[in-house]
Amino acid sequence: MQLAARSGGALSPALTRAVSNGVERSGPGRVAVAAFQSSV
Repeated sequence: MQLAARSGGALSPALTRAVSNGVERSGPGRVAVAAFQSSV
């Protein structure tokens, strides 16, 4: 996910939505999404 986030660039908002939507079902994933959003 980190590699995809780094190469996402302009797609980061859409990528974040897709990742968050797919990860909301699993708890630990939210932490990764939050870290990704804060890094961007």
